[in-house]
Amino acid sequence: DSILLEGGGTLNECALQCGIVNKIMVYIAPKIFGGSQAKSPVEGKGIAIASQAYGLYLNNIKKIGQDILLEYDVKRQVNDNVHRYYRRNRTNCNNRKRQ
Repeated sequence: DSILLEGGGTLNECALQCGIVNKIMVYIAPKIFGGSQAKSPVEGKGIAIASQAYGLYLNNIKKIGQDILLEYDVKRQVNDNVHRYYRRNRTNCNNRKRQ
């Protein structure tokens, strides 16, 4: 079973933190937006230590017109911290989307 999650940076961050993301599809278009207020695909606090970042494994690259699609599997960091985080922050994740 699977679902497609098309969310903003807050929902994407919450899904990653809760450990429910298995695959990430990234589309790159030939455009640059930038700016200090530009939206990020993953918001939240971020990762302070590079070794704790989410690992991705590239599975496929596809050119679609002028765009590029990158398909990644998310490297699993299996531990009980994910479940503790989810139980502790479940309300926070639900409340964020209402703001």
